[in-house]
Amino acid sequence: MKAGAKMSGFHIVIYYRMHSFSQPRLGITVSKKHGKAHDRNRFKRVVREAFRQCQRHLPQDIEVNVMPLHRENVDAPSVVKDFLQFAERLKKAHEPRAPQ
Repeated sequence: MKAGAKMSGFHIVIYYRMHSFSQPRLGITVSKKHGKAHDRNRFKRVVREAFRQCQRHLPQDIEVNVMPLHRENVDAPSVVKDFLQFAERLKKAHEPRAPQ
């Protein structure tokens, strides 16, 4: 996380860095502050499913680590929305700018 950058969504925080992998990689960090084991496992399941749905929108050489922002339970559509917004912001941040 120290070597990369950070972007926040409404429900998740995404730490990312570019690496030399052939496909996007996902890491999930959930502390015990988030709740009991079944709450943490549910968050991880939701994030994995959202990552699978949005994987084609992300660059192939990215490594992502996801953490929850709030203790509330999140649903898959809201995490998918955060991932898609992350992909858009990432695309805008890394596109070449036209010389003026």
